[in-house]
Amino acid sequence: MSGYRLYDESSVSTIRTIQALRGLGLTLDAIAQVLRDRQVALTQVIAESRRAIDAELTRLNTLNERLAVLQAASDSGLNWRDADWPDTLALLERYRERFDTAEIATILARWKDTESTLSRLFVDVRDAMDRQVLPDSGEAQKLAYRWLAAAMQWMNGDIGIARRWRQLHDDAVPAPDHAGLDHALIAYIEQATRLHLAAWRRHLTDDEIQRLDKTLSAEWITFGADVRLAIACGADNGDIASLVSRWHSLLERTTHGDVALRGKLLQALLGEPILQAGHPIGLDILAWLQRQGALLVDDGNTVSGA
Repeated sequence: MSGYRLYDESSVSTIRTIQALRGLGLTLDAIAQVLRDRQVALTQVIAESRRAIDAELTRLNTLNERLAVLQAASDSGLNWRDADWPDTLALLERYRERFDTAEIATILARWKDTESTLSRLFVDVRDAMDRQVLPDSGEAQKLAYRWLAAAMQWMNGDIGIARRWRQLHDDAVPAPDHAGLDHALIAYIEQATRLHLAAWRRHLTDDEIQRLDKTLSAEWITFGADVRLAIACGADNGDIASLVSRWHSLLERTTHGDVALRGKLLQALLGEPILQAGHPIGLDILAWLQRQGALLVDDGNTVSGA
């Protein structure tokens, strides 16, 4: 019959075997091994093929993760036209080693909301560095509070993410990165920050510090300024009642309603001069709140927001 080839039953069986093994993803070389020694080679070839598939899946998953990070960077508003591609890609790869894709997306997206705050802070920090302001001074402690507040806003209040971000910069080559930071600036503000956090840790565990809502710093700063204005200019009963109500609300939200945690927070503010120097709620405000009956301190130094 012209144009047709005739195959015997054995050849048809071989063709079907080849098609079946190709359907499993085996290479022609691997299939040839199986056909030469079906009993011995099949187990070996299947194991080798599975290892090859696993390696390819790992490669594809890694590639997909890298593309997801690039997508997150694009979604965050990164201008690829103006970006230094090698440096930007290297930075994103460093981030991928420390954070999962969702965390990177959060960091990059929230950077847009935090950039102006941090940029102003960096100017003030560099000015303090130039003037050789000591890390334990009131000025440096206020900068430390602003740094922690901005970092928590940036990292969505997650201390774990903030620590890994810090470790990333510890391990990096000393050079500015996308955030406009350099190692000298980080080292300076970290000295002040360590003193600040050490004061908190004398009263709260790391778990308790993590539980505090650290996204309310802007409200604390505004509240502190409003109370000081009331102290300086006087306030009527309505204004005082409003300020006291805000005090209770901030305490409640900061500690998530945990009375014991609230007491520890207040004890730290009352007992740590370095916190009083940097935190928006200093001794002057605590004394004013006590006069309003909004802060109770008994003879045993137990503190509560009344």
